Amino acid sequence: CRRLDGLGYWSNWSRPAYTLVMDVKVPMRGPEFWRIMNGDITKKEKNVTLLWKPLMKNDSLCSVRRYVVQHRTAHNGTWSEDAGDQTNLTFLWAEQAHTVTVLAINSIGASLANFNLTFS
Repeated sequence: CRRLDGLGYWSNWSRPAYTLVMDVKVPMRGPEFWRIMNGDITKKEKNVTLLWKPLMKNDSLCSVRRYVVQHRTAHNGTWSEDAGDQTNLTFLWAEQAHTVTVLAINSIGASLANFNLTFS
């Protein structure tokens, strides 16, 4: 570097520097999501497809590596399905009260503020 008035000295080029950006917190929130329901009206089961858009960095304040769909039934049954980096998931709904939540996951953990959708 050299100042504009000519004082100082020229230095050799520096070696390139590389860095790895790490997550410092969990995603701010999970994605908003929608549902599509398909099924035979004579059966008490329907295919439910959840759809969501990937969270943008300004919405999550960090990276999002994958999404997990949490299921909760009225009888305290709970389970999770890993959607990976996909933005949709289909499951069978047996027409009992059932709540789903889509979590955004990174290397630190799961989003804390999430949207819920209840089927009844």
